[in-house]
Amino acid sequence: MNRAIVCVILMTVLAAGSVLALVNIRSGTEDVISLIDEVIESSEAGSSRTDELIAELEEEWQQEYKRMSFFVQAGILNDISNAVAKLSDMHKSGSDGFTAECRGIREWVRLIFETQLPRMNSLF
Repeated sequence: MNRAIVCVILMTVLAAGSVLALVNIRSGTEDVISLIDEVIESSEAGSSRTDELIAELEEEWQQEYKRMSFFVQAGILNDISNAVAKLSDMHKSGSDGFTAECRGIREWVRLIFETQLPRMNSLF
């Protein structure tokens, strides 16, 4: 009987930890995605605030990188970091690919959360 109780407690702790990790990842990805959307809108409107928003995005991403690195593989996080680091130079040079790069980063960040969701399709 004691083993069953310990097993139930361990399973509950694991489930709670998983849910907390998903909530943490979701809040981080939503924050970064909203900032990316602001950067895209500002850039398309020709606003002078775009450089400021890019700097804010870089800071936010660095914080989220540290937080998500506990739960997500480093490969995709590093790819996003490299892309975010290029945004400022791309915008200053007036690159045609700036908006496409922002949308690509947005999709990568969205996929971080999507890939962490338990699908239960590979159990059987």
